[in-house]
Amino acid sequence: MRWEASTLVYSLRLRLTCGSRGYNFLREYGYPIPAERTLQRHIQHVKFRPGLLTDILDPLKMKVSLMKPEERHAALMIDEMQITSGLVYDHSCGAVLGAPTLPLADGSPPDDSLATHGNHPTSGQAIYVPDEVVQKHKLPTARVDLAHVKKLVEEDGKSELKIAPHLNSSCVDPKHYDKMKVKFAFGLFHNDTAAGLRLLVDSGKLEKEALTTAWFISKVFRWFRLMTSRTTKLAFSHAVEASYDDAVKCLKDILDLFSKLSIGAPKKAPWKPVQTGLTVATLTALSVQAEMLDKYHFHFFLLSRLSQDALENLFSTLRAKNPIPRLYDFKCSLRSATLSQFLRPSKSGSYADDEGFLLVGLEQHQNEETTEEVQCPDDLLDLSSEIEQVVIYLAGYVASKLRSTLHCENCRASLILDCAPSKLMELKNFSQSRQSLTNPSPALVETVKIAENFFRSNREALLKNVVSTAQLKASVKSSITFVTSFPTCHDVLKDILRVFLKVRVQILVRNEDAKVATMKSSKCGSKSVGMWAAVAEVR
Repeated sequence: MRWEASTLVYSLRLRLTCGSRGYNFLREYGYPIPAERTLQRHIQHVKFRPGLLTDILDPLKMKVSLMKPEERHAALMIDEMQITSGLVYDHSCGAVLGAPTLPLADGSPPDDSLATHGNHPTSGQAIYVPDEVVQKHKLPTARVDLAHVKKLVEEDGKSELKIAPHLNSSCVDPKHYDKMKVKFAFGLFHNDTAAGLRLLVDSGKLEKEALTTAWFISKVFRWFRLMTSRTTKLAFSHAVEASYDDAVKCLKDILDLFSKLSIGAPKKAPWKPVQTGLTVATLTALSVQAEMLDKYHFHFFLLSRLSQDALENLFSTLRAKNPIPRLYDFKCSLRSATLSQFLRPSKSGSYADDEGFLLVGLEQHQNEETTEEVQCPDDLLDLSSEIEQVVIYLAGYVASKLRSTLHCENCRASLILDCAPSKLMELKNFSQSRQSLTNPSPALVETVKIAENFFRSNREALLKNVVSTAQLKASVKSSITFVTSFPTCHDVLKDILRVFLKVRVQILVRNEDAKVATMKSSKCGSKSVGMWAAVAEVR
């Protein structure tokens, strides 16, 4: 019996995902897949010896020959990955694997020249921008201080609705392994963080010196968005010359800023590796995008194609079963992943998802035997000025989601107000030339406030599944007396409550899940879990 090539590729993916035991379990239950030995026989000619993978050069040559000219450009990615030390005999290539094969530049083996110390600590040090930048942007001080962000985290911790939802305590005080995770750096250097700092300054809860920190975070966030662009809106392109010139100017400005700023001392501070890394990366990006657009006439160019994301996702796949694999296991996984072209990034670990930040949460399971009634709030919702701004922002999110799904022009018009936006929405606005966020109508804001009041009164009941979101939605709808503010052609109020309660439950569950994750356990389920617990307090 001869197996189709598509079946062999599919089976390789199953074998990589399920392992030997899971794969054979599927075969025992009659799943139409070939035996493991059949898979081995079809790939045994691909040896994957250490060094250049010459075995795949011919298939790559054939694949490249079918590509369009603009698809034949490639980026070289280099990274290291920790594996369990040891020697192993590989029968497929008849060689002993595990010994170092890549010498240093002077020809000596790696273990003769190991780094034993570092002279560039930056923990707890402030950043000082040059005086010319302070004068140009009229900043109150030259000091960028993390203490202002910690104050924002403290203020956000007082409420379930966050001014800066990306930001948490791990962003400003990371543990040893947290420092390697992209999401915490992304949460710190985010536009929401800068907007939150400016909002607290306006409300008098932070001194004006925090505006320098907000300005610096905004600059780094804009640089990061361009350097990791994955959509045509952020891509470098000559289609709109004004946007292209603005993006190039932003990268050049950040180059100038990091070449002149000081870390650790106001004047004559030592040059830090982060300054070298940012300078090299940005200069490379500027050079490559100019060559691709001007020499090769690309319509647009995404700088994310120059990042390490693809390689990190490959490592995530290879380490799915064992975070620190043995060399032979690593080789077999690499061969299977390469031949099946199957990448399945780990849901945990130090890897950033390519699609960026999304609201996540568990689906709310409805209890058909609910006996408790929805608790009606006793009084009006009492919110601070900052949290009220967040509620208005949530109402804008609801309007934005419904505007793209509602087909009735009257219904869509009832959700949006064409006037000056709230302070928080104005600060979170990405575009400098126009208001890119949706400004909700007063009726929509009032509806969301009533729903939020009901939600807070039934928060614990929702967590215990004794009150369902359907019950809560019905109770909120029956309590609203200004239904005439919305058109009667369609039940737009039902859609408003559906979208709001969905995202609100997601926020609640996510926050509760984070609390459970921080609870310490006296037992460790494995050696790797024990390792994480042992270094939890290491800075």
